[in-house]
Amino acid sequence: MCSAICEGNAATGAYREGQLPKGIACYLLSFVSDWKVPGETDPLKKKETCQEIIKYAEEAVTYLQLVSQDFFSAETYLFYAESYSSLASDVEVGMEEKHALLSRAAEIGRKGLEHGIRSGSPDALSSILHALSKALHSCSKLESGRDRKVGLLEEALVHRRRYIEIVEKAFPSNDWVFGVGKYYAGLIETELTRLETDENKRIALLRNAVLDMKDGVSHCRKWISAGPVPSLVVMVAGFEDTFGETLNELHLLTQDKQILAKNVT
Repeated sequence: MCSAICEGNAATGAYREGQLPKGIACYLLSFVSDWKVPGETDPLKKKETCQEIIKYAEEAVTYLQLVSQDFFSAETYLFYAESYSSLASDVEVGMEEKHALLSRAAEIGRKGLEHGIRSGSPDALSSILHALSKALHSCSKLESGRDRKVGLLEEALVHRRRYIEIVEKAFPSNDWVFGVGKYYAGLIETELTRLETDENKRIALLRNAVLDMKDGVSHCRKWISAGPVPSLVVMVAGFEDTFGETLNELHLLTQDKQILAKNVT
């Protein structure tokens, strides 16, 4: 009987050993395919690429979970969730389908967060927190009920603040990842401000959003000044435009003209 158990354990070990390279291979395929999405201008090809990433990610997760690879699982869930978010935002779909895709992205993000926490890796954890916060934020925009919208935004902000805390400690010299986190935190705070009925609280919240957004844009500008990658320059220009709109929103609330003179340094 002991011999049979040992043979069984050996067979299980061999089986599991085969899952790791398969899982990592599928993870790498999802990773490489994800790089193609931002530069793809054909909506049909972009949709096909996202669907390929989802297929690779699903296979990777299946293999990696058999060998308890939480780090690679969490990293895979990043591309898994982001692909559903991309299908909702970059591909022309109806509102009902868009909501379903973003809800799925949030569901996947929450599952990936479990692996990120268990992995103990700042990189894996921050990656999935970023994807989850973005999915929840986008999902909130499609909600009509105030309570549901606020709930999603508050959850998104919790994950975003945790992301900022992690990257600030783990990657102190990476202005881009920190700047993006602060910018998105300001964006979420701005959305919450618009749902606040008390004017004094609304002004206080918006002032905080402006500070976070300004800090985020400043760090992102510092990053691209060292190496102006065109796609990142375009992204930062969008950040600055939104920051200007937020300043104007605060000016309309406070009638303080000095607000409009604020610059990012």
